[in-house]
Amino acid sequence: MLLFASLAWADEYYLEAAPVADRPAAARVEQAVKSAGFEARVVRRFRLGKGWEFVVLVESLVGEAEAAAAAVRLERDLGVKVTAWRLDGDEKPVSVLLAANAPAAAEIGAGVWLERARIAHGGPSGGAAAIARAGAVHFAFVRTVELAGKPVAVHHDYWREGASRRLVVDTSGAAQDSLAVATGSGAWIRAGGQVQARDIGITIGMVDAFAPESVLTVALEAARLLDGSETTTFRSLEGAESGLRFGSGSDESDLGLSFVDLDPVTARLARVRYVSEAGPITFELSDWRQVAPGVLVPGSVRVERADGGAESIEVEALEMLHRAPQATFDKPT
Repeated sequence: MLLFASLAWADEYYLEAAPVADRPAAARVEQAVKSAGFEARVVRRFRLGKGWEFVVLVESLVGEAEAAAAAVRLERDLGVKVTAWRLDGDEKPVSVLLAANAPAAAEIGAGVWLERARIAHGGPSGGAAAIARAGAVHFAFVRTVELAGKPVAVHHDYWREGASRRLVVDTSGAAQDSLAVATGSGAWIRAGGQVQARDIGITIGMVDAFAPESVLTVALEAARLLDGSETTTFRSLEGAESGLRFGSGSDESDLGLSFVDLDPVTARLARVRYVSEAGPITFELSDWRQVAPGVLVPGSVRVERADGGAESIEVEALEMLHRAPQATFDKPT
């Protein structure tokens, strides 16, 4: 149990839980809080009868609505009991009941919520940018699509390290399975029991269509998406199951980002609608997980397109490593 508090005294809100007795434990929670997108630091204080204790301070909360969302989110993600306080005019703490107020946090406005969402999704240095800095990347997912009028779950296992690539596609017998490998010395595809040499550049391009940045673009580029020029006109709209929808409110056929739905507790994306030249496409994202500092991934994605086509994606693993296992990029036999 640790303490979370705001030093933004002008806003007069802070979050608090029980302190810990040692600095390493507080440092671990400090890092977890920072990874969740909040400013944090550890301080030491003296408690009469118990000696020194260490607490974590969370800074830059805007007001009661944002404190509500932050408290509920930290309590859920970190597994600690978090309470909230407001300083009155005499700087005396007054208890604030947050859980019931969290859904009403839309009152703080679109601009504040979109900024919180950008932070919640890792900011400009998180997401895809953080994955790009990894020495090696492993991404496994199942995409369910229609083949011959029937839903088929296709398993994909993607690896990359530097200029090397590997992709295994397993259809469980519904179609032809394949293995593609590309390295600096050559590229090959194994399908139907045959191994054939391929162009290195073409193979890398083909395999990278199944990279996390390509499959989960909306999720991993969320901070950049929410920072686009379109969102400057966004306002609160009706119609979100989550309770928070922000958009321009213009004609639904207008090109670009139509609206985003946010989870009122975590400020993470729940639904996104985007209109391209090919028509509107809607993404539903759920079961978010933090796989690394600044990198949040939805465990489940459903995509609906203008032509009526739909698919679902279930993420099994996203790992950022120093090196891929030995023999990962060996030529297929």
